[in-house]
Amino acid sequence: MAKSPLKDVREEEHMHVGEATDKIQKDKTSEYVVNMFDNDTLRPVGKKFNRNKTLDGYLIGGNYPTVKTSDKNYQLKPVDPDAPGTPGKPGYEPPVVREELDDKGKEIYDNLRKEKEQK
Repeated sequence: MAKSPLKDVREEEHMHVGEATDKIQKDKTSEYVVNMFDNDTLRPVGKKFNRNKTLDGYLIGGNYPTVKTSDKNYQLKPVDPDAPGTPGKPGYEPPVVREELDDKGKEIYDNLRKEKEQK
């Protein structure tokens, strides 16, 4: 029987719950949190967690898709914080494609990009 290519992908992809983590800590690499139940270490895509997904020094916001980087170490998968979630897929946020938006959506998209560039 042939080996399914999807099996390999699923073994590397995981889902972690932000509320199941301890306080955000920092080392020379980046910020990180430790899962309180299985001691997995979760790291952000960059050096810091998205401030919209933290509160009082803790990671919040539900389920986060992660990729295993080594034993007990995971990195959050990049998501577009401006994109809506997909029903039935916790934590999944598809990338926003400007060309697929209506006029009002394009205006909001452009304004958000301008705000980010000004910071």
